[in-house]
Amino acid sequence: MRFAPPLYAVLLIPALLASCAPKLLTRKRPGGVPASATWVDGADGGTWIDCHKIAGDAPRFDCAIFNVRTGAPYAKGVFAPDFDPNGIPLHFTVYDGGGRITLSDTTHFRADGVVDFPTGDGHGHAMKYRFGDPVGRDSTY
Repeated sequence: MRFAPPLYAVLLIPALLASCAPKLLTRKRPGGVPASATWVDGADGGTWIDCHKIAGDAPRFDCAIFNVRTGAPYAKGVFAPDFDPNGIPLHFTVYDGGGRITLSDTTHFRADGVVDFPTGDGHGHAMKYRFGDPVGRDSTY
């Protein structure tokens, strides 16, 4: 004797999965976040990360991190990868709120220079980093 699931289960389960999937996999892009930015999920809703390679011999990237809800810039600075990024798609997974962006394969972009943390109205703070580690004192403006 063959088991046949009830018709409501056959129809209901795929409908539930389909209705939840877009909410889990995407995030509405707020104004001010560039189209090239990638949404990175997180416990607090995540962040938007936008990195572009800077021309030159050493692989360095100009990165901006945006607030997931408002689109306001959270951090901006130069980051250096701890790997050779040539020809590799960049899949960001975590921003630590400071000098490190983690990629899906546990490699990192590490802040290398001054990272600006604007808070609005021309105010904020900046921290100097050397390959992901803070150097010196946090300065406010």
